[in-house]
Amino acid sequence: MSNIRDDDSVLEQDLLASALAVAEALENGEERSEIMEAIAVDYAQRRALSRAVELVESISDPYSRDRALGTVAACSIDAGLPDLASDLLDAIDDPSLLTLAIEQIAIRYAQRGDFNEALETVGELADNTEVLSNIAVIYAKSGLAEEALKVARSLDHAMTKASTLGQLATESLNRGRNQAAQELLAEAAEASKEIDFPEDGAFSLVGVASVYATLGERELAFATLLEAANLCDDIESPSGVGLTATYARDQALSHVVGGLAELNFFEKADQILESIEDPFQFSDATRSLALEYHKIGRTKEAEALLAQAVEVAKDPEVTGERGLLLQSEVFARLAYAYAICGHYQESLRVSQLINGTELRTGVLQEIGKAAVSAGLDPSQAAELLPDATRAMSYWLGICDAYLALKQANPADDALSRAEAATSATDIPYEQSLTLSEIALRLFRMDQPERAERLFCSALSTVGSIEGSYRRASALLGLARKYAEIGREPTEEERDLLRRMLVGLE
Repeated sequence: MSNIRDDDSVLEQDLLASALAVAEALENGEERSEIMEAIAVDYAQRRALSRAVELVESISDPYSRDRALGTVAACSIDAGLPDLASDLLDAIDDPSLLTLAIEQIAIRYAQRGDFNEALETVGELADNTEVLSNIAVIYAKSGLAEEALKVARSLDHAMTKASTLGQLATESLNRGRNQAAQELLAEAAEASKEIDFPEDGAFSLVGVASVYATLGERELAFATLLEAANLCDDIESPSGVGLTATYARDQALSHVVGGLAELNFFEKADQILESIEDPFQFSDATRSLALEYHKIGRTKEAEALLAQAVEVAKDPEVTGERGLLLQSEVFARLAYAYAICGHYQESLRVSQLINGTELRTGVLQEIGKAAVSAGLDPSQAAELLPDATRAMSYWLGICDAYLALKQANPADDALSRAEAATSATDIPYEQSLTLSEIALRLFRMDQPERAERLFCSALSTVGSIEGSYRRASALLGLARKYAEIGREPTEEERDLLRRMLVGLE
């Protein structure tokens, strides 16, 4: 390899170097490859490219090695080292990962404003449609509207072309160029008609209608949604996709209903809703109607629709993992909708219909955030969490919700609850991660002394983690947080690291 340089000196007791020392002691080849790839990428992002390349070459798993080569190659472009990027590409054996690496490099060139290099790079690809779409959007975000449109119009794949034109329209709208946005949307709608599969065409038109609505072109949005509804008649569901034979068609119709509801075309939305046969898609579409009724103050109708949606979703006798997942996802969206509509207790009740701890926990997190936004106490949702590990994550999210509202005191209280939850779990890995997350937030809340204490506690807890893989992962997570805020280990923390690494020497 040529033209390698390190722009970032790494201290002997730097956390990333410590994570590497632990990772190098791993005997499990798969775990070692995975963590070494992550550490190599971090070195590359620090511009310590020679170290990154050295680590990549030590990865035993061919797939992980090739993937890391591609990521480091992209970082080389950021560092202004195209020759190194080229050398790294030459070392990739897997064709699919080579394609991915070339796409990453092209995007990095575009993000740097080197559009000629970006376009020349994608010329090497047999199928460059998706990456050209991304480059078109980057052109637009850079204020180069004509160049963006030229690239978008060059796309052969109708669905990608329609999606790209829609994104360009949104960017034009954001820049106050409403006439240009409308012209781009008309072009996107025409491209949507060229899409081979009616399901894809319907979803594409729903997307176009959404931007028309944002533009204030209500009638054009309505007409576009009716075109999407007509396409739905030709949609056939592949076997095994959903609960009923009409699942795919009804999923598209549900999105049409949602679009019509947002425009307050409730009569037409109701009409299309009645044609939906799949119970889960009917419930989803009903939920969309309810949310829009709530927005315009028709709260009783919204509440009745949500209750109907829950009953319809409960009605089918569901068997099998796929059916239970589909039903639970509907209950999750309904529980959140109840919270948005201000029915907090009902949202908690519906959340308990969800099958699956992770999905239920995620919904409770969102319900808690909605409670914060409404000025309500989020602790009730926390009481339904299954264990302290989930409670730690929950209160971190609640803290973020309060911070978004610039409410420092309740945010601080949420962090105290998250810290208290760490003492209720006996999993050092989770404790360390949570303590470091709390410390990061305290640092940003201008509480350096508390942050210092918890950073040190997080590092101390790493020493109790069993297994080199998780220990290295925890150190890597801490290294990233320290780098994010420009923090270096204190003398106490350096001493902790030295003692932790004694057994590896």
